[in-house]
Amino acid sequence: MTTSCKRRECSMNSSTETESNKQTSEFQKNLDILRQVTFFSGLDLEPLKVFAYLATRERLKPGESLFKQGEQEGQFVYVISGRLAAFHDDGGALVEFGPDNYFGFMALIGKSPHLFTVTAEEESIFLTISRERFFKTLEQFPGIGTRFLVAVSEAVGNWERKALEKGAAGEQHVGVSLL
Repeated sequence: MTTSCKRRECSMNSSTETESNKQTSEFQKNLDILRQVTFFSGLDLEPLKVFAYLATRERLKPGESLFKQGEQEGQFVYVISGRLAAFHDDGGALVEFGPDNYFGFMALIGKSPHLFTVTAEEESIFLTISRERFFKTLEQFPGIGTRFLVAVSEAVGNWERKALEKGAAGEQHVGVSLL
């Protein structure tokens, strides 16, 4: 088996694994992941399959940035392995994301610049869905837009509740823009 990896992408070739089997396997894994994510879990199977197909697996080495503060690259990120840290350019790490953590849903629906830089603390593999692919899927399945608005509303409410709890405990927290 040979493995070739570049910044933010990875591919594997095997004499026993056909490209078709690899794509099917990765598609199924993506589908299983999205079923666990609040924003996607309530969708019907067909749009969920489209998101799973359009999702991209990426890889970062330690110290590499996924995006920088001020950029407007909108994407949803689900960490499969490794650890990513979000921080302000003028300060330290604010929050870390490990396996099964996700962020960036708000960036899918808005074009605000990122308020944080996200960098790999260790080699990390993660699933992404870009804003462009997200909106193309919404065009294909217009009825799912309402479900996403409800999910965003619930996420903001949960974030606010957690922020109030952390504030009462004197802990630092990140803004809603990382949702």
